[in-house]
Amino acid sequence: MKKSLKQKVVISSLALSVFGSGVYAGTVVKTYKTPRGDFATVEKEEIHKNRISLEVDGGKVKKPTWYVDGTTYVPLRDAAEMLGAEVLYDPITMGAKITNKPQHTEQEIIKKSDLPYTLHSSLTGMTITIISISEINNTTAFKIKITNNGNRNAFLRASSWSFYADNMLVDYLGKDDYLDSFDYNGIKVGQTVEGEIYFDSLPSVNNSIILTPYVSNNYNDEKFTLHLDLDS
Repeated sequence: MKKSLKQKVVISSLALSVFGSGVYAGTVVKTYKTPRGDFATVEKEEIHKNRISLEVDGGKVKKPTWYVDGTTYVPLRDAAEMLGAEVLYDPITMGAKITNKPQHTEQEIIKKSDLPYTLHSSLTGMTITIISISEINNTTAFKIKITNNGNRNAFLRASSWSFYADNMLVDYLGKDDYLDSFDYNGIKVGQTVEGEIYFDSLPSVNNSIILTPYVSNNYNDEKFTLHLDLDS
């Protein structure tokens, strides 16, 4: 049931409709060109808000639906996220995409002496190499190298990385200016970048850490769990 309903939401999102047999066209107020090269219209129409209630897997969608001329429009992000999917918006193309939440890839425990250690993302085509771990000015610095071997620009998503030491979540502090410069346009196909990601200082007593790198190309996302034994 969940899978079929998710497919309905994904398919209907292309027409912005879940119920109804057609797309209603109101009185066109103006037309403008989008960054994608096609045209969008601003239309005047009669809208019934919250006429149709919507539930997803037994949970009620809180935001109101819109009913227009026999077609019901639903809040896309809310419905998709309740189905376990993720909605990504690209402000450059003004486009939205629905994807499954990041695939979680578990890694075996590795030794600190195994560094540099490389992770391979089959979904995005990216490779992430953890080069070293060091303490700098009361911060924990992970030196990393990323190569985009995929077919589209990719993103580090460093703020979504998690770092645990002795089962305690260590605060994310940021990344260096070089890595930060790739946040907007991403890492180009074939490009390799290298820099540091910073977290708060390690607890005084620890022998193992868990790092969860997260990468994306706005179509696919992948999250890893990397266990590091610092005593070896």
